[in-house]
Amino acid sequence: MDGIDLPTAESAAKLEDLIAGYQRTQALYVSAKLGIPDRLAQAPQRAETLAPSIGADPRALYRLLRGLAFLGVVHEPAPGVFALTRLGEMLRSNSPLHDEILLTGDAFYAWWGRLEHSVRTGESSVPGIEGVSAFE
Repeated sequence: MDGIDLPTAESAAKLEDLIAGYQRTQALYVSAKLGIPDRLAQAPQRAETLAPSIGADPRALYRLLRGLAFLGVVHEPAPGVFALTRLGEMLRSNSPLHDEILLTGDAFYAWWGRLEHSVRTGESSVPGIEGVSAFE
């Protein structure tokens, strides 16, 4: 194969992890945007109990909470009941990282989504999305 090594299972797993980064960013963003960490800090809850208070569909919220459990942001102390972890505490509205994930999951996410355009043209992606530069 022209001196190119085939990927090992370990390197393939690493690349798959990198590829899925956008999913984790969006899960963290949506949880912070909807105020899930603040609600779960009050008491563990079921998705169907939490959903009305944050304007969410219970089934979709359950899937998000399962994803957040996989990431270690929440845990499931009993089947279908979700509680905040120490990691999840850092997404509460009183945490400096709360604002960072809101910016990253919204504006930065959209800007990076136009990276190909920027690389091809040399132009910033921001005006194409926002209509103004990032500094205006």
